[in-house]
Amino acid sequence: MGVLAGIPVEEYLHSTFPGVDREYRDGTLVERSMPDYLHGKTQALLIALFMVLRKSLSLYPCAETRMMLRAGRFLIPDAAVFHLHEPGLVPDTPPLIAIDILSPDDRLTEVREKLEEYRAWAWRTSGWSIRIRGGFIAVTKDCVKCRASQSANWLLT
Repeated sequence: MGVLAGIPVEEYLHSTFPGVDREYRDGTLVERSMPDYLHGKTQALLIALFMVLRKSLSLYPCAETRMMLRAGRFLIPDAAVFHLHEPGLVPDTPPLIAIDILSPDDRLTEVREKLEEYRAWAWRTSGWSIRIRGGFIAVTKDCVKCRASQSANWLLT
């Protein structure tokens, strides 16, 4: 991932970028990793799961949506789930869950820092990072690692 010269917030909010959208961190554009097939498949399955639960639990899932954590700070989780109320076009209220799925070139330390930013944004936001490798899925929730094998393998087949 690379860091690019900064632009004003208003220009960022009205910009599109080739490939994957970029995050805006205090005046600097930050490139995100290009997802692979497993990344995309996992993201689609998670969104589908939360869509099924949408009406019964008042959930509002979204994928790759720019979120304003504070003035000058826009992060883009791979998936997010809002609860009770549908957010605006650029959410500035915290989701219930913010999910980042690790691509092969992602650094775990950078993803953990991002998850901690979500937690700092609101104490109730749960940050998940998901790594898919070697026949199992490892879910890091709030930087406490737990593993799920059978159900995750079933989901990925």
